[in-house]
Amino acid sequence: IQIARRLNYDFVANATEQQDILAICHLVEGLPLGIEIASSWTKHLSCAEILVELRQHLQAASVQDRGDISALTQVLKQSWQMLTAREQIILQTLALFRGKFTRQAASKLVEIELADFSSLMDKSMLARDKAGYYSLHEVMRQHASELRLANQQHIPMAQRFVEYHLEIAETVDAIIFGGQQLTGMARLESE
Repeated sequence: IQIARRLNYDFVANATEQQDILAICHLVEGLPLGIEIASSWTKHLSCAEILVELRQHLQAASVQDRGDISALTQVLKQSWQMLTAREQIILQTLALFRGKFTRQAASKLVEIELADFSSLMDKSMLARDKAGYYSLHEVMRQHASELRLANQQHIPMAQRFVEYHLEIAETVDAIIFGGQQLTGMARLESE
């Protein structure tokens, strides 16, 4: 309920919706990312509709795979399908970062605007800490990475990632040889 209110200020849950919320939490196995993603859907769906969507998707996946289906994986797949093609490409590219990254670093790899950051945060695909660094949840990063590797465009994405970090290394190298080792090391740490 707290997450839903953070994303949809006028969200109020009556007794029936509270039961739906409990069922949703059970379906996503109580995993915080699953709860956060399902909560982001309250902008477009009622709690009952979210529950129906999750159940249908889990049933379809279990019929197809006939294996041990992770509820979180299924929620991620469903959420991925709700993203625009542009957002999918952005996330696949940002998945190259392992850990936090800045808006400037992301902009070096992919054409991304402030509206893109906002939209991805609203959909619980991207998080921003108090220091201004962005990150993807590790499960989402792995999912986006797998999709990127299946995509034929993954080589240019990886090339831009390498070029960005080589540029940083050259800059830090100049800083260190300029006698500012601590400044250079701090820059490396932040990246």
